[in-house]
Amino acid sequence: MFLKIILILSLLSVQLLHAAILPEHAAVVYPQLFDVRDDLGTRVLRVNDKLTLNLKKSAVLPDDFVLIEDWEGVPRHTYFNVDALEEDLYHDERHFASVMVSEEDGSWKVEGVVGPNLKIRPMEEMGRSSEGHYAHLLEPIEKESPATPTVLGEAIKQPKAVPSERARSLYDVPIIYPEVKVVVDAQFYSGFENKTRMMRYLVIEFNCINLRYRTVYRPEIKLIFRTVKITKRKNEKYYKFVWEDHKVINGLDSLYALVTSLQEKREDYENFDVVSSSQGTIW
Repeated sequence: MFLKIILILSLLSVQLLHAAILPEHAAVVYPQLFDVRDDLGTRVLRVNDKLTLNLKKSAVLPDDFVLIEDWEGVPRHTYFNVDALEEDLYHDERHFASVMVSEEDGSWKVEGVVGPNLKIRPMEEMGRSSEGHYAHLLEPIEKESPATPTVLGEAIKQPKAVPSERARSLYDVPIIYPEVKVVVDAQFYSGFENKTRMMRYLVIEFNCINLRYRTVYRPEIKLIFRTVKITKRKNEKYYKFVWEDHKVINGLDSLYALVTSLQEKREDYENFDVVSSSQGTIW
C-alpha cells in the first residue's frame, strides 16, 4: 500500500529570558499544587488568581516506544522506561492543558501548556517566593506576525473535493488509533540538554495534540506516539535553503523534497499512519 504521509512541521523557539526583561503580555507566577481526595487522583494546580487547573494523569506512549538514531551508519535503538518518562505528565481537558509537574526541594516546577494559547516554564534565574514557591514564566504561545512571515514559498493549495456521505459511511468506525513516527532534525535536537529533555518536550506536545483531538468524533481519534528518529545533518539533504548562513529554508519546497526523501526510504516509514517532522531549522 502506498505510503500516506502527514507532515507536521514545528519550529523550535529557544529564548533567553532575564528577570527584568519579559516578553510582551508575559507574567511571573508562583504555581501551587494541591491534592484532591477523589478516586481519580485529581490534583489542583493554582497557576495564579485567574487560572486554576484540575489535573489528571496522562499517558501517550506505548510500552515498546523506541528512539532511533544513526550511529556510524547503523540504526541505534534506545528504549525508555515509559512509566518513569510519563510519571509527571498531567492534563486538564477543559483548558486543553498538558504539563509536566515535578517536585524539587519541597516545591513544584511546572512546564508545558496551560491553555489553548498559554505556556509555562520555570525561571531558573529567579529565586523563590517568600513561601518557597518557584518562579515561573507564563506567556502566550507565539503566533506568526503578518509583518514578518516565517514561511517562505508558495502556499499549499487546499483540495476542493469533499468526501460524499456514502464515502464517509464506508469508514464509519467509532475510534481510530493512528500510529505516529516523529522525525526530528539535528538542529531541533541541539536545543535540548539530552534525549530525555527532548522526550519530555515531545510527550507534552503529543499529550496536548490528543486533547485537541478529543473534540473530534466520527471517528474519535487517539494518536499513538510510536517512535522518534533523530536525523544527522549530513543526511538532511531535502532542505532547500534561502539563506543558508541563517538556516532559513523555503518551507514548501523543503516539504515536497522531504516527502520524496521519505518515499525513497519507504521501508522505514510504511508501517506508520502519520510521519511528523519537528524541525529546528527556520522555514
